[in-house]
Amino acid sequence: MKVKKIIFMLFTVVISASLLFFLSGCKGAQTTTVTNTTTKISTQTTTITDISTLTETITETVSGQPSTRTIVDDAGRSLVIPTTINKVLCCGPVECILTYMLAPEKLGGWCFLPNSTEGADYFDTQYADLPVVGGWYGKSTGNYETFISLEPDIILASDAATVEERQQFFGSIPVVSINVFDNYNTMPESILKMGDLLGVEEQAQKLVDFYEESVDYVTSVLTNVSEEDKVTVYYAEGDGGLSTDPSGSQHTELIDFCGGLNVAVVDDQTGFGMTSVSMEQILLWNPDIIIIGRAADATLYNQILSDPIWANLQAVKDGRVYLRPNNPFSWFDGPAGMNEIVGIYWMIQTLYPEQCADLDLKAKVQEFYLDFYHYNLTDADYEALMANTINTA
Repeated sequence: MKVKKIIFMLFTVVISASLLFFLSGCKGAQTTTVTNTTTKISTQTTTITDISTLTETITETVSGQPSTRTIVDDAGRSLVIPTTINKVLCCGPVECILTYMLAPEKLGGWCFLPNSTEGADYFDTQYADLPVVGGWYGKSTGNYETFISLEPDIILASDAATVEERQQFFGSIPVVSINVFDNYNTMPESILKMGDLLGVEEQAQKLVDFYEESVDYVTSVLTNVSEEDKVTVYYAEGDGGLSTDPSGSQHTELIDFCGGLNVAVVDDQTGFGMTSVSMEQILLWNPDIIIIGRAADATLYNQILSDPIWANLQAVKDGRVYLRPNNPFSWFDGPAGMNEIVGIYWMIQTLYPEQCADLDLKAKVQEFYLDFYHYNLTDADYEALMANTINTA
């Protein structure tokens, strides 16, 4: 009996101690849990703050960067422009054409009416129907109110000398001075610069690649043409074809570039160009080839071929009188710019057809029109386009 009592007492002590230990442990655990909970809440709060910051960063990245960026334009002016450009207007035709070639969906209007032939505009409707807003080039005068009413993100101006004047009239709309064309050597730089400005770098590189391939082709052809074999060229402009531009002029650079010898020895007229010459002088120059260009319509072609005075020229005797291809933009001059890139292939074949027997001109033209004029030029389109540009007699 005593033994049972002792055992019971020992069991009670053990149970009591265990219970006390358990309760004490639970209280400590509860305190630790509260402490940990407090810590977790504090940590969670920090995490939420971090997520908020990350969300802002992600939003900026997904939306494509901050809403504005600062650039220095070609007039040396620091400008704040939208990071994403959705609508562009241009002060002149060179920047307008290049904008269309690189980012047609961003062009808000033409500064001039593109060339067309009846039933053949070589434009998809969405581009053909863009408004003609005018500009400031040559003898043309734009309308500031018309530009402002179309709410462009930026306005492009190739004339650095007048960009500040334009900016005063356009107010808060950034007017970006961009030198889109100096000469053939700077073409790639100008194209890539425009591609960066408009956010279309890949399309700009594609145009540069096409240009560089044409340069390589011209180089390969001219390696087989001696100085003695180079053809002489008269560029007939203006009323009656009695105006021209000399070698070295921006207006006739395509002739020089493709190895033709410009016969005109006249003063280089800056800007709009064109120097008047006499028929007697043209007869003395007696060119191998005549190319009919700016401010001279197709009737001059027939006039030259039928006029008894022009008939004394070697070019007319040999049937080497050519109208430049002109739709939707000129392939040679009018304006001088990136639109002449497709004209490189045409010019080299016009000057040296025998050395260009391997050139598929139609394929090159169709490639260019699809990629940069955004128009699928069919075989029939090509024939219509070239019908009045090359004398095949």
